[in-house]
Amino acid sequence: MKICFVLENFYPKIGGAEFLFFNIANRLVQNGNAVRVITAKLPNTKKYEKLNGIEIYRYTWPSLLEHSYPLKKNLVKHIEWSDVVHTTTYTAAIPTLSVSKKCHKKCIITVHEVLGNKWFLVENPILALFFKHFEKAVVKKSYDAWHVVSEATKKDLMLTGIDANKIICAYPGIDNEPFTQNPGIIQSVFGTNKKCILFYGRYGKTKGINVLLQAISLAQNNFPQDIFFGIITDKPNEAKRDRDKLNISSNLVNISDKLPRKDLLGCVKNALFVVVPSLTEGFGFTTAETCNLETPIVASNAGSLPEVVSGRYLIFNNGDPVDLQEKIKQALKNQFKKTPKKTFLWSKTVKDIESAYKSVLTKKIGIVCDPMDLNFKGITNYVNNLIEHICQQNLDFELYLIHLDKNPIIEQLAQKNPAIIDIIIPTKKFPFSYEYRKIISLPQKVRELNLDIIHETANAGGNMFFHNNTKQITTIHDITPITHPEWHTLQNWFRNKLLIKYTLKNSVEIITVSNDVKNQLVKRYNVDPNKIKTIYLAGNKILKNTTPERLNLPIKPRKYILSVSTIEPRKNFERLSKAFSILDTDFKLVIAGKWGWKSEKIKQNYLSGKYENVVYTGEINNNQLAWLYKNAYAFCMPSLDEGFGMPIIEASEFDLPILCSNIPVFKEVTSDKDFYFNPMDVMDIKEKMEQFLKEKIKSTPKKIDSKFNWENTAAKTLESYRKII
Repeated sequence: MKICFVLENFYPKIGGAEFLFFNIANRLVQNGNAVRVITAKLPNTKKYEKLNGIEIYRYTWPSLLEHSYPLKKNLVKHIEWSDVVHTTTYTAAIPTLSVSKKCHKKCIITVHEVLGNKWFLVENPILALFFKHFEKAVVKKSYDAWHVVSEATKKDLMLTGIDANKIICAYPGIDNEPFTQNPGIIQSVFGTNKKCILFYGRYGKTKGINVLLQAISLAQNNFPQDIFFGIITDKPNEAKRDRDKLNISSNLVNISDKLPRKDLLGCVKNALFVVVPSLTEGFGFTTAETCNLETPIVASNAGSLPEVVSGRYLIFNNGDPVDLQEKIKQALKNQFKKTPKKTFLWSKTVKDIESAYKSVLTKKIGIVCDPMDLNFKGITNYVNNLIEHICQQNLDFELYLIHLDKNPIIEQLAQKNPAIIDIIIPTKKFPFSYEYRKIISLPQKVRELNLDIIHETANAGGNMFFHNNTKQITTIHDITPITHPEWHTLQNWFRNKLLIKYTLKNSVEIITVSNDVKNQLVKRYNVDPNKIKTIYLAGNKILKNTTPERLNLPIKPRKYILSVSTIEPRKNFERLSKAFSILDTDFKLVIAGKWGWKSEKIKQNYLSGKYENVVYTGEINNNQLAWLYKNAYAFCMPSLDEGFGMPIIEASEFDLPILCSNIPVFKEVTSDKDFYFNPMDVMDIKEKMEQFLKEKIKSTPKKIDSKFNWENTAAKTLESYRKII
């Protein structure tokens, strides 16, 4: 892998964050990865150098909140080079993420700690409020993953609303570094042979050194004469100033500037014990190093310290100098708690980090499965079968199935395959709530999940609100809500009218279920034909494998013509019913399907006995539908317009001859032996049916084309996913 780190500071500056990234970068190179570090140029450093295989590029950047702020122009070529980008809190994060998104690269952020309300412990109220909101704005951006250095930081990060599943906890490692073995190292540093209680580290507001000084001040006359407190820090003058404010003797608190690493660790090893009074802590290198050297420790219960500390230790209440004073007294009596030594290995740190990189590089594809929760008949059948057959493949991506409500089929698929994730986005209870979900809730969730592809399976979606990194594929079944709004509900017309132009413009690929729909899109919306891919559907395969169940209807086997669909205007059942009513025959016409929108008139005519020899079944189940197909004489589909015509394929699978409208799509999917009629002309429908029955045609349609099967539908859809990824 090629990893690009964008960091405010890096080697030769060494603090906790710099130490962490130096070790991670070093070991990533050792594992065979290519690593670049983009960072601020410090005095007396080169603009470019290669150190232990790490390419380091240094730039002069402005300062924001006393931190270097990377310029985007310096980042572009490096981020374009990379496979994955890794940045950190705070000021480096926002420009890094912005460039990563524009370059379509995955971006991980390391969050060392989340202070939240703890800012008020270390800053004045105005600054604390500002930093709190700035911190939240940084960590809540849409990164691909969040790396934290402790479980405590993970919990704090989750409080900002970040999904726990997107947070990787990888503790930093602690090396068994060489240290000065000389027992006299403390005397040489502090100029005294007394026993040393040690504090060491950065002199920052969060490090709690004032809590330690207050605890010492409370009992400075009660400490044994043979001990002193040694402070090793990067700002000794500030430490001396704070000591003197409390009138603490320099004999009791002795302060030293920072030391070479070997000497520092020598002091830690030879100290009586170490005090870590931090007010906040993301990990606690000081604590982990001290415990690794098996030196006793007195630490606050701030942040991660309780999960890092081990060996001989005592914990005091964060920010409480009185409790710290008591714990120091216990430590002087050797009254430590004892637990097995914890180990923090860099090998595990880097292994976890590499796993995170591989995880974010795994592509994420979402499929909008709303029809699986709704009874849309044809579209529901399409989505059910598409999902079933895609999930039967060996998936090399994560598949997010996004829908409206709990669905046992999706739950079962997700339980069987860890690559399948069940995502529920419910609708709200107010007018046009489904449209709100399409254009607000769904895009919001897609941005949150940071999907590579979202497949809208039922016409228009909310893709104008998706993140630039998310590519949309849309399946268009038909455009009749636009071409014939009188056939549809106001809500259906409104949704399609509002969204379809944006959908066609912003989708990287459009799937149509027939060439007829493709041609309509090209003609009406001037869509590039190369952007449209026709993928045929199939019938409801359950029908051939189910146990037929006879309905209590006034019909005899082989003595009826079957028609199947939801009853709605474009299905044209009113004309078909009129035509059959004037037909001189002892056959029945059976129309199987639920009553849909704008079906009140035809339902009233049927119930009043206006349609002779016509039987409407209402909504039926698959077992009942299978019986009707199996025992029919022929099949008729009189639609005024269709996207595909799934019932025709189902009828063909039961070897039924077909009578149907002469619309283009039916000629595309049926055989040349089938009978066609003008769907607008009742007399032509009647005459063609009369001719059909008179000639007693019982020709078997040609074998169903192999393109009409769900395996093919799923394979071609997966082909589109992989091409776009």
